Amino acid sequence: MSAYPLICGFRQVVIGKGFVASVGASGGRVLARHESESSWWLCGVNPGAIAESGTTLLEAHARLMQTFAAYLVDVAEDAKDFSEFKAEVERFFKATNVPTEEEWKAAVEKVRAGTLTLKLAKQPADSPLRLEVIQIVQPRPSQNQIVEESQMNVAA
Repeated sequence: MSAYPLICGFRQVVIGKGFVASVGASGGRVLARHESESSWWLCGVNPGAIAESGTTLLEAHARLMQTFAAYLVDVAEDAKDFSEFKAEVERFFKATNVPTEEEWKAAVEKVRAGTLTLKLAKQPADSPLRLEVIQIVQPRPSQNQIVEESQMNVAA
């Protein structure tokens, strides 16, 4: 089994009770485990409470993004207002899965040493973890263009 350190980003527009929010994340850390020819697992480091699988890396990534989007919708439905929504999303995103983080760091060192490669663009492993949760006060149709945007790079 090979493990690859990934850095992922995400943008989603979410509608809650009396609010519309844009959630943008970058620098999210994910450990990709290639368990067999038809099995990939993506395990969150930050956010640490998320994991998904797929038959390919791209399928596992798409499922991970769908799971994160579903989490945002669930939180938006349960939150009494935007402030509560924002606080919960920030708590979730910044939570660290410490054992997976150690594996992620070891995989970064393998990428840097050239003993581990993956056909994705590279991004510095120390890229900052960023989360932007903003309330959209006056929604415009042009804001629909940012729904379900994601990216994935190898940490180096």
